Amino acid sequence: MSLITRRGALLAVAGSAASVAVLRGDELPSFRRGDAEVSSTGFCFVTDTHYLADKEKPETMDPRSAGICRRLVDTLNGLQGAAIPKNAGAGKVVEIAGVIHGGDLVDSADKRGGVYSRMYATEFASFEADYGLTGSEGILKYPVYEVYGNHDGPQGDTLVVEGIKRRNKHRKGLTNLSSNGLHYSWDWGNVHFVNLGIVVGQSGEELQRRRYAPMGSLQFLSLIHI
Repeated sequence: MSLITRRGALLAVAGSAASVAVLRGDELPSFRRGDAEVSSTGFCFVTDTHYLADKEKPETMDPRSAGICRRLVDTLNGLQGAAIPKNAGAGKVVEIAGVIHGGDLVDSADKRGGVYSRMYATEFASFEADYGLTGSEGILKYPVYEVYGNHDGPQGDTLVVEGIKRRNKHRKGLTNLSSNGLHYSWDWGNVHFVNLGIVVGQSGEELQRRRYAPMGSLQFLSLIHI
């Protein structure tokens, strides 16, 4: 019997097919902007790409990981207007407003010491090269809105989390941005989206340290107007 290693499992799932979602404003009254007409909003959702560098050569991507992640981006680029199989509802994929990445962009930023900091620097650079930001900087043809996951920095103190803050300064269409520059919200059509990171909760020196740092996500949510 052959056993699947953790690395093999990550590589196998990293390129899982993207989901295409269509939200109707009249079906989501809690998140619908009151001043917008009812319409449909199409977008793609991906998650857990786990960009993985070569541990023996941390400045280089693992070739299997790089290949799988790039094929996912190529798949996303080819979805708009593509025929949908009958058993999935038929029709064609509507106009895509953008891509939401649900976190775990990279694999190694939850690890400390050794070569890991060099690995996740390589991994995040590869993510940015593939996904870009607004649909014109990378391979992806659409704007991307990413959430940080536990592999991106469970305590919010890594290059990856700082990279998301940097990207937020140039991310188009934001309607709200948290005081720490990490959490944000935006509108697609008449649907309002809120990025609250890895976990929703309060942050503060007087509070107990948690496995996953909320980075003030609850404070941000309480201040914005949906």
